[in-house]
Amino acid sequence: MTPEDQKEISENLDYAYALYNEGKYKEVIDFAEKSLKQFPKTYEFLDLIRNSYYPQNNSIKIRETQLRKKLLIEKLLKKTKSNDPEYPNHIRNLRYAYDELHQYKDELKLIEIEKSLCKNKQELNSLRSTEAYCYEQLKKFDKAQMVYKELSRSEPLVYTKNYITFLNNYDDDKENLNETREYYIKQLTKNFEEFPNNIGNLNEISYQAGELLSSNLENKKYVNLYSRIFTKYFTQKEYSYEQDRAITNLIYSNQNYKIALKLLDKFDSDSLLYLSTKLKALKYLNQDTSKLSDALYKSIQKNIKDDNYDELKQLSIFQINETAPKILKKYILYMINKSPSQVLDFGLTGLEKKYIPYKECISTLNYLLTTDKTNEASIRIQMASLYQMFEQYDLAAKEYEKSIQIRDDYFIYDTIAQMYANAGNKHMEAKFINKYIFKLEEEIKNNPDNDSFITSLAYAYKKIGKYKNTEKLMKKALNLSPNSHFNYSNLAYFYYDDLKSYSKAIEIYQKFLNKTETLSSKNKKILRITDDQIASAYFNMARAYEEIGKQQEALKCYDKAIELEKQEIYYYYKAKLLKDFGDLDMAIYNFNKCLEISPNSYGSLLEKGNALLDKGKLSEAQIHYRKCLKLNPEISSAYTNMSVVYSKKENYKKAIEWQRKSIKIDKTNAVSWNNLQWYLLKLGKKKESERAGKTAIKYYEIDISKGENRDFNYFSKAEVLVNLGRFDEARKSLIEAIKINPLKIKAIESSEEFATHLNEKWMQEIIKKYKTNEIYLNSALL
Repeated sequence: MTPEDQKEISENLDYAYALYNEGKYKEVIDFAEKSLKQFPKTYEFLDLIRNSYYPQNNSIKIRETQLRKKLLIEKLLKKTKSNDPEYPNHIRNLRYAYDELHQYKDELKLIEIEKSLCKNKQELNSLRSTEAYCYEQLKKFDKAQMVYKELSRSEPLVYTKNYITFLNNYDDDKENLNETREYYIKQLTKNFEEFPNNIGNLNEISYQAGELLSSNLENKKYVNLYSRIFTKYFTQKEYSYEQDRAITNLIYSNQNYKIALKLLDKFDSDSLLYLSTKLKALKYLNQDTSKLSDALYKSIQKNIKDDNYDELKQLSIFQINETAPKILKKYILYMINKSPSQVLDFGLTGLEKKYIPYKECISTLNYLLTTDKTNEASIRIQMASLYQMFEQYDLAAKEYEKSIQIRDDYFIYDTIAQMYANAGNKHMEAKFINKYIFKLEEEIKNNPDNDSFITSLAYAYKKIGKYKNTEKLMKKALNLSPNSHFNYSNLAYFYYDDLKSYSKAIEIYQKFLNKTETLSSKNKKILRITDDQIASAYFNMARAYEEIGKQQEALKCYDKAIELEKQEIYYYYKAKLLKDFGDLDMAIYNFNKCLEISPNSYGSLLEKGNALLDKGKLSEAQIHYRKCLKLNPEISSAYTNMSVVYSKKENYKKAIEWQRKSIKIDKTNAVSWNNLQWYLLKLGKKKESERAGKTAIKYYEIDISKGENRDFNYFSKAEVLVNLGRFDEARKSLIEAIKINPLKIKAIESSEEFATHLNEKWMQEIIKKYKTNEIYLNSALL
C-alpha cells in the first residue's frame, strides 16, 4: 500500500467518523461500503458499518458485518507472514471478531498465538484474563479458575478481584473464597501503606473485609480483622464523616450491628453524627434507646442557636425519620416552648403522623389565635393542614373557610380542592376547583397580562379535564411571555403528558431551544434562562422522540442535555436507549457515568446488570444485582434477573429459588410466573410448571386488558401456551402480538419455546403469512 493510499484511507476514516458522530448512520454505511470497494483490505470500515447498524437495531446486518470482518481478516492472515509488522494486529483483530461472534474455542486458539507475541508481563496477563473469560463462557470452570488464581498471584491488585468474583459465582468452597479475600486485603493494605492517598484502595479494603465478615459473623478472626482495619484506617481523635460512612456501611450493607456497636464504643463523643449512628445500631438490635435518645436530645439542645433553627430542624427530622420519633417530638416541643410562633414553620408536610406531637401543636396554635391576630389567617391555614394530616377533613374545611373570610386568596380554594381530592370526595373537589377558577378569572380581569395567573387557570381547567381551555390558556401565557422557559415547558409537557401529542411537544421544545441559541449569555441571565433549563428541554424532547420511534434524534438530544448538565437521569435514559439499540458497551459506559454521580442508585445498578446479562457477562451482572438488592431488597425484577443468570448457568434449582423471592414481593408479575414455569419444566416438574404457567397467563391477560405493553404480553403469553400444549390459543396470541408490532415475527425464530415447533403447520402459517407482510417489511427497513 502506497503512502498516498494510506493518507486517503485515513482521510476517509476521519470523514466517516464525523458522519457517525452526527448520527448520519445510513450515509456512514454507504460511504464505508464505497471505501471498502476501493480499499478492500481495510476492515476498520467494517467496524463503522457494524456500529451504524446498532442504532437501527438491525441484528441481522450486524451479524453479517461481523462475519464479513472475520472472513476478510482470515484472508489477510493467509497472505501475511509471521514476521510481518501487521501480523500481530491481524491476529488481535481476528480474535476480537471471534469474541463478537461468541466463537470462544476459536478465540482461545488465537490467544495461544498471541501469547508468543507478547512483549511484556502486563500484556501477557491481560491476554490471560481474556483466556479465563473464554473458559468461563465455555463452562470449563476448572481451567478458568486455574488461570484466575495464577493471575491473582502474578498481579494481585489488578486481578484478585476477578478471582474473588469467579469464586463467589462458581465455587462452593467458601474457605477458598475467604482465604482469597484475606490475601487480597493484605495486598491492598501493603499498597495503601505505601500510597496512603489512594482512597480507592481504602474503600476496597473496607468492602472486602466487610464481605469476609458477613460470611461468618461468629468467626472471631474476621471480627478482629475488621476491627483492626477500622481502628487503623478510620479511627482518629474525633468521630468524623469518614468513620461514620464506614460504620453505616457496616450496619446497612452487612447488618453487622453488634460489631458496629463495638466499634462505636471505642469513641466517647457527644456529636450529633456519632449519637444518631449509635442510635441506629441500638434500634436494629432492639436494645433500649432511651438513654441515647436523651443524650442526642441534649446534644440537639446544646447545638441550638437562634440563627440555625432551619438547619437543626432538618438535621433532627432526618435523624428521627431513621431512628426515634421521640426526639423529634421533644425537639418540636422545645421549639414551641422557646418561641411559640415557630409552630407556623415546622415544615410538617411529608412527615408521618407518629412524628408530630399533635395535641401540643393544636394547643399552641389555639394559643396563638388569641395572641397574634395579625397572623390569624396563616395560623388557621396551619391548623387546617394539621387536621388534614390526621384526616380530620371536616375540621380542616372549617379552618380553611375561616381563613378565606379573613384573607380571600384564590390559592386557598386550590388547597381545599386538593384536600378533598385526597379524601376521595369528588363532589367537594369539583366545587372548590370551580370556586378557584372563578376567583382566578376575577384576578385575570384585573391583571389581563399576568401570565402566572393564566397558567394557574390553565392547570385548574386541566384538573377537571377541560383540555381545550388548558391548551388555549397555555398558548396565551406563552404569547404574553415568549421568553419564559416555564411557559414553553408547561405547554410542551401538557402535549407530552396529557394529550400524548409528542410531535407537538417536540415542536414547542424546539422553538424554545431555537430562541435560546440566539441569546447572548448576558441576555440569558436577564431572562433567567439557565443551562439546566435548556438541558431539561433537550431531555424532555428526547423522551418525546423515543415515544414516536425516532431513537437517533433522541440520542442526539440526550447528548445535548449531558453536554450542559451531567445529571444521572440524563445518562440513565441515554443508557437505556443504547441498550435497546443493542449497543451494550456504550450502554454500560453510560450506566457507569450514572454510578459515578450516584454510587447508590439501585436503578442504575439494576439496569447495568441487565446490560451485562445481555452481553453474556453473567458474573458481573450478578455482582450488580446483589449490590442493587443490598440497597433496596424490595426490587422484584432484580431477583427475577438473578434467576435468569442462574438459568443461563443451567442451575435451575437456584433459578427457582431466586424467582420465588421475586414472586414473594410481587405476586402479580406475569414474567416471574412465566420464568418459574420454564425452570420447573426444565427440572421435569410438569404439574408445578403447569400451575405456574396458568398463573402467568392469568396475569398476562390482566396486563393486556389494562393496555400495558400489549405486544410483549401477547408474545409472552403465546410462549407459555406453547409450553402448556395449547397451540390454537398460542397461534391467536402470536398473531395479536404481530399485529401490534410486526417485528415480533423475528422473535419467533429466536425463541427457545418455539424452537421445536418451527416446522409444524400452525407455526409455518404464521411465519409465511406475516414474514411477507408489507407492514413487516416496512418496519424492518426503518
